[in-house]
Amino acid sequence: MATDAVPSTGTKPHLRRGALGLIAAASLGAILMSPALGIYSWFPAIMTTSGNVVPLIFAIALVVSVPTAVSYALISRHRPSGGSAYTWVSETLRHRTGSWVGVIMALYYFGVLATMPVQFALYFAEFLKYFGFGGSQYLVFVIGVVLSTAIVAALSYPNVKLSARTAVLFMSFECLVVIALAATVGIEHGGHLTAAPLLPSSSTGGITTLFGALIFGMLAFTGYDAVSTVAEETRAPKRLIPIAVVSALIFTALFWIGTSYFLSYSASVGAVTRYVSEGVTPFGPIANLYWGRGSVLVDLTGMTASLGVYIACTVGVARIVYRMGLDRVLPGWLGALNNRYLTPWNAMHLLFALAVIADLVGAAILGIYNSLIWIGATTVWFALITYLFVNVANFVFHRRVVPQEFHWFANAIVPGVGVVVVLYLLYKGFFVAEWSAGFTMGQSVVIVSLALTVLAAVFVAIRFSRGVATSKAVADAQGFVE
Repeated sequence: MATDAVPSTGTKPHLRRGALGLIAAASLGAILMSPALGIYSWFPAIMTTSGNVVPLIFAIALVVSVPTAVSYALISRHRPSGGSAYTWVSETLRHRTGSWVGVIMALYYFGVLATMPVQFALYFAEFLKYFGFGGSQYLVFVIGVVLSTAIVAALSYPNVKLSARTAVLFMSFECLVVIALAATVGIEHGGHLTAAPLLPSSSTGGITTLFGALIFGMLAFTGYDAVSTVAEETRAPKRLIPIAVVSALIFTALFWIGTSYFLSYSASVGAVTRYVSEGVTPFGPIANLYWGRGSVLVDLTGMTASLGVYIACTVGVARIVYRMGLDRVLPGWLGALNNRYLTPWNAMHLLFALAVIADLVGAAILGIYNSLIWIGATTVWFALITYLFVNVANFVFHRRVVPQEFHWFANAIVPGVGVVVVLYLLYKGFFVAEWSAGFTMGQSVVIVSLALTVLAAVFVAIRFSRGVATSKAVADAQGFVE
């Protein structure tokens, strides 16, 4: 597509300004968190860790996530940019540091992106079994990965507006299904509902297991920050992006708290633990118990939710890669747009190819489920590092760039709390939990995550030492987004 893509510099084409409104922008963040997959994936993990306190864990995770979300919102209020953390750290600290953070952020979003074809393929396989179609598990997996990527590519290449609208439709469908299942359970157990799922005393292992479950709750909340990557395609971004970031977080959190409260009565802790140990997604059997053959909607929801997140990830990470390509931190051909659609096609080409390769190779080596868990774990590492530097940027940006706007609470206390939370989660999640989980599924995650973090720094250092990368942030050349 070389003849259709040109660098977006100077008077050349740029991302389509004003394509998104508040609802579309906020929806991208909510979609990346995925209301349905958040329940399907993290509800069982939380319940098997600490018992029937899932809504309580989601509520605590919301409170813990707020400082970083506020940091995103406060910086976006003054400096909305498609480069997100890459641009902010480049402008407030050093461009080399910002470039390293940009690579880390790209790895974070790519990790989320790469898990989506796997999840689609798993639900796709269950969907086929519902109609009596079987066959080789790996072959069905390959078909699912390729099919989902083809669908997302067709929806993402034309323009961001189409991507956002499609993703909103997918999210609406999945939310309705989860709400309907939660309502069914609530009606069935209406006479037995209590405040127990919201009380710490209901935890099966006390405070210790509550903190263990909180790790899973926090992992569920990664993704709301994707809103910041579409700042240059959003109308009035300085006003709407901060609202969209906070709205995505709160909307999804309230959805999880509300639905998980009723769903906590859908099955016992023992039953959910048994399903997980058998490698079965608990919500298939749970839905079958309450809906019978209507449980196929869970498989459909799993597929549409995966596609919605896949689209949102593609939109986010492609624009990060595009920005870094413009600045020559990454190869320059990645900083090009399609002339007709004004979307970063070259970046998308690379991402789709890498995702398919990583998924197929990972599943062949580790197995389908294990590859999903492994990629997901490494993704969290890069997400937390990104969040760490966004909180730092909140403080430094307001002290150096807009000192007249600096406030001790919003720009010092809030990001300070965010830094402490992130460091705690990095320590507990990786150097304690993952390191004690064995080499294949635990220590290898920590080792590879650390290695990629160091390699990212070396790569950036080489690009600058050779004079390939520019000495300023992309945003300086492009100007502030109004």
